[in-house]
Amino acid sequence: YKSNLEANLWIIGDGELKNNLQLIIDNLKLNDEVKLLGRQKNPYKFLSIADCFVFSSNHEGFPNVLLEALACGLPVISTDCSSGPREILAPNTNFLDKTQDIELTEYGILTSIGDINKMSRAMKMIYENKNLRNQYMKKAKNRAKDYKLDTIIGQWEDVINERN
Repeated sequence: YKSNLEANLWIIGDGELKNNLQLIIDNLKLNDEVKLLGRQKNPYKFLSIADCFVFSSNHEGFPNVLLEALACGLPVISTDCSSGPREILAPNTNFLDKTQDIELTEYGILTSIGDINKMSRAMKMIYENKNLRNQYMKKAKNRAKDYKLDTIIGQWEDVINERN
């Protein structure tokens, strides 16, 4: 799938689909636009110069990488997979809900799982809408602070004290 966005895609990490992905990149002649960076000891050097973070998991545990992207002040686009993205990006919604389209949430954009067209539309929205991009950039770092260790410990202490 070739987008009409003048953007580069950097994929950080390794996995079992890396060779297949490289074949697709080669076949579509996207080697100048898409880079497989492999596992990185310091992903922040890439996040710090990125314009947006796109997370396309089908399922997750707790996606620390979303918090890392937010801590770098990046607008985030994520699939609405179970366990994590909705809780981080749309904390005031029902976590059992799953979007069927593109959902502009409080801290980022959620798209339905496995829908390339919706993910592409969301990326185009961030790319073309400077106000939306800036809105999410302003909120990103503050949202990441909600997950700082001292904040989380305080919340656990509150829960424990309520039960005693």
